[in-house]
Amino acid sequence: MLTPDNDDSEIYHKRALWGWDVDNFKKGNDLGIYNIDGIKVGVRICYEVRFPEYFRELFRNKVDLCLISFTDVGLPEQKEKINIIQSHLVSRAVENVMYVLSSNSTSNYQLAPSCLIDPDGNILEKAQLNEESLISSEIEFIEPHFGRKGRIANSEGLLLTN
Repeated sequence: MLTPDNDDSEIYHKRALWGWDVDNFKKGNDLGIYNIDGIKVGVRICYEVRFPEYFRELFRNKVDLCLISFTDVGLPEQKEKINIIQSHLVSRAVENVMYVLSSNSTSNYQLAPSCLIDPDGNILEKAQLNEESLISSEIEFIEPHFGRKGRIANSEGLLLTN
């Protein structure tokens, strides 16, 4: 399939379908990994954040940055959900030693944050909830330090035994 730029790259289709997704979308099966100017970028969509296995694929393929697109909005009574989703985002970054950049809809009431998280779980930038905004940060892809090396080595060992 050609993209709008006549590129023959694969287009990523959401794989974890839930709710109205099931009736409106076809489940994808591509890995969603792209090389952009020498940086390996993975793409994940919304509900997939709840499934670590989709992110482990990115680790196995040595992805540097994961982009997660959300349209996760709902009722204000669900306000604790944003903490749950943010916890998932931090975990996915740390578990897989990669940057995670999430973007949510600007509709009210947001239940997932738009933020940038580093491979150690630090939230580097975060947009204000329920208002249109832009976050910006420079990411420096460097050799892993001691802590990251430990997570990589132990994870690679687990992958070899499975």
